[in-house]
Amino acid sequence: MKNIHVFTLLLLLSVNLGCSEKKSTPNIAPPVATQAIIYKLNVRDFTSDGTFKAMLARLQELKNLGVNTLVFAPIHPIGKKNRQGMLGSVYASSDFKGIHPDLGTTNDFHELIDSCHALGLYVILEWEATHTAADHPWVNTNPQWYKSDSLYFPAKAEAAIGILEMQDSTLLDELAQSMAYWVDTFAIDGYFASSANDYPMNWWSTTLSLLKKFKPLLLLANSSNKALLEAGFDLLADAHLYDQLPDLFQKPMTRKTGQLVLSTPETHYHFISQHTTGRLDTLAAQRYGNRKAAMLAFLMSSILPGAPLLVAGEEVGHAVPLKSNEKNTILWSSNPDMLTFYSTLLKLRRTNRALNGDKLQTDSLSNPKLLLVRRGAGLQTVYGLINPTDSLATMQIPLGLQGKRFTDIYTGRSVLLEKELLLLEYSFYLLTEDATS
Repeated sequence: MKNIHVFTLLLLLSVNLGCSEKKSTPNIAPPVATQAIIYKLNVRDFTSDGTFKAMLARLQELKNLGVNTLVFAPIHPIGKKNRQGMLGSVYASSDFKGIHPDLGTTNDFHELIDSCHALGLYVILEWEATHTAADHPWVNTNPQWYKSDSLYFPAKAEAAIGILEMQDSTLLDELAQSMAYWVDTFAIDGYFASSANDYPMNWWSTTLSLLKKFKPLLLLANSSNKALLEAGFDLLADAHLYDQLPDLFQKPMTRKTGQLVLSTPETHYHFISQHTTGRLDTLAAQRYGNRKAAMLAFLMSSILPGAPLLVAGEEVGHAVPLKSNEKNTILWSSNPDMLTFYSTLLKLRRTNRALNGDKLQTDSLSNPKLLLVRRGAGLQTVYGLINPTDSLATMQIPLGLQGKRFTDIYTGRSVLLEKELLLLEYSFYLLTEDATS
């Protein structure tokens, strides 16, 4: 392992000096991690054609939604051996430097990247290279790169895969070169590492440092391992929130339980839809049982420190699990009220100082089913008054807020807080105090 860094450096430099392909414009920097609003999509599901070209017509919609960072599920060619489903899993790659021909050409991808950058949208590729398709050329050319008994067809998996030996220095050099290829040639804006924990941490440290020499990058790890931050990643997965947030919709809470569930550092991205299984991605509308609950869950995740992540289809209430080995049909025109809700919240997230500021705090309430949270300080404070239950509920307003007039920044309406406030099922207020109150 001691020679990994030298080999990797040479390989990265060779990519930079020797690549003769057309290059996308690199002079653009992704947002800082805490200002990222992330949207994860599978290109073949995002339009009826499922191509880079077809995506061009929808980029303005993404801009209008309020996201600024797009995470593409793997776009590589898919293996054919033992393939399950008509199309095969996007996680069964047969070439980490290739583009699946069904998605388009390299020129099409350049055009898409440049068009995204022109709109202030940043493109991150999901990086899943701890395994390959069972018919990847490496199976024959470099069998030593695979775990000895790893070429198998798991009955419950969606792809025939070979598990790579992530301690092999020559393999790691090849993977570093592949990562550099996409940054250098296409000016992508970062990576979403699905299996970040499976790589040596010192390899991540060296590789990410070298990748950042090409251009500024935003780097996400699907892990809560803090060592990955030290290795160079910007955001980790908030699996704790994903697992625990439904409890606030089902169980009475105390200030302590509310704080535990919503306590999260700004170094995490927050999600309410499953997005990394590679088999069956469950969106929020299905997980929370109804659209109102799913919308409120997104509200709660979007006002936390860190960065919100939504999965394509979530914003229109798609409730059918997404499969990685088929083309999924998402009805983009359904539930326009949800789309308006998401775009309004994301605009607040971008523009409100408090929602990009201090940690979130929770207050004690007499009704343990309700939630009162706050971010910011003084007149900049945003107060969230939230009813995550399926019934009407009365909130006893803390004495320090009684008799004051607020503006609901979501609706624009004026609100005078008295001793009690009636909250409809799955409802909320986002309040800032008026300067004259």
